[in-house]
Amino acid sequence: MVREIHAKNLADLSNRDRYYLEKAIEHSSKRYKTVCDKTTSIEISAGDSTRCRNNRKRRCSIACILIENGDSRRMVTGSNSYVKTHPLQKRYSILSGKPEGRAFLHAEIHAISRANKPYAIYIARTDRQGTPQLAKPCESCRKAIEDSGIRRIVYT
Repeated sequence: MVREIHAKNLADLSNRDRYYLEKAIEHSSKRYKTVCDKTTSIEISAGDSTRCRNNRKRRCSIACILIENGDSRRMVTGSNSYVKTHPLQKRYSILSGKPEGRAFLHAEIHAISRANKPYAIYIARTDRQGTPQLAKPCESCRKAIEDSGIRRIVYT
């Protein structure tokens, strides 16, 4: 059984949960400062959103931190990408009923694919100003989280 915690207020969380969720928020807000990626050029516009090569507007950045094996010293980070994908993302998108052409890489799948023994996942979504937004995992990410054995989900 997966324990799910929606952190509406960071002060209500335990010290450990607050620490890792703040790290995820920091990682998510740093994503907007990236000007160039190896696979595509991302331009920071003066408007409300950034644009990728495929002309999709990005209004939010999603990042997650995954703790391995209950040991707080082993962290894996993951972030979303609109130009990359992963076989796990494609598999869980098909299992959740989404067309396989829409399987861009989600932050949760990115972190799960890099972890050995996942225990807890902290998901943060920020807008361009760095304000935390709702980051509840989608159906395909939820299936991946359950199959990987993660016991705790904490999200903004």
